Amino acid sequence: MTKKIIKDKAKFSPDDEVEFYFTNDAIHIRKIGYKLPKKRSNITNLKNGKYKTKDGEIKTQKKSKKKIDNPVSLQRTFQKLRRTIEFATSNTKDKAKLSFTLTYAHDCTDTDQLQHDFDTFLKRLRRYVKSNFNDATFSFIKIFEPDEELAKNNKPRWHIHLLIFGLYFIDKDVLTRLWGHAKTVYIKPLKGRDPLSVALYYTGYMNTDEDPDPENESKEKRIAKKKRLEMYPRDFAIYSTSRTIRPVKWKREKLSNIINRFPNLQIVNAASRTIKNEQNKEINRIDYMNLLREKSKFRKKGYKAFSYKEFE
Repeated sequence: MTKKIIKDKAKFSPDDEVEFYFTNDAIHIRKIGYKLPKKRSNITNLKNGKYKTKDGEIKTQKKSKKKIDNPVSLQRTFQKLRRTIEFATSNTKDKAKLSFTLTYAHDCTDTDQLQHDFDTFLKRLRRYVKSNFNDATFSFIKIFEPDEELAKNNKPRWHIHLLIFGLYFIDKDVLTRLWGHAKTVYIKPLKGRDPLSVALYYTGYMNTDEDPDPENESKEKRIAKKKRLEMYPRDFAIYSTSRTIRPVKWKREKLSNIINRFPNLQIVNAASRTIKNEQNKEINRIDYMNLLREKSKFRKKGYKAFSYKEFE
């Protein structure tokens, strides 16, 4: 069955029971229209990658070679990553947030080598920070990303994005030496950066439509990044975090209660995704909206004050 996803205006009412999570700066709300019943599987999984059909026929499972072959799973991965980055960025002191980009002087196309290089670098970094910053500790979110161009052997060339929480400063030459695989590394302080914009920088290209727009340079870059999704192997972890990074958990509550608990919210954006089948019948609908809290220093002019009339 072919599913068609249509974007539409969000519809919320005060009596809606919604799912939400909040950070120090924002509140994210969603409402799923229908809880679809779980379909009972007609197959029985066997050993050695085989399965038995309802008719008793034994077949071999076909495994995909790339993550892009399972777009639903890939979408969930990037949604979870976006929430994790935003939550960690929002809940860390403003000056104690850094972003590293670790590249290679020579092409790294082996994912096992990439993981080994990161693990050894992380040990060196922890030792250095503990010895030179009064036993300081830090948390991290690590993202493996392929370069835009392939290596000479037509395999992806890899680099690493590393978000550090709890570290105020590190010398660029020191970090380059600790990494040890390039002439220089890149360090960007995240002070004063909107947590949601930080998260979207690393994940926003996931939902970018691929229609070219030569006058929009940022969109062209997002399209280029989205094409790199085809380079991720099936069993390769796109990102990982330290154990001290707390996962985001959705809670359930009536919408009116949330608004009463967090007054003077400002809408960042709101929309819905309506999913229809081949007969153009709606089979599910997901409404969502993102709001800035009153105390957030990232409140901007032009955001509308919260009003239920927006969704009538």
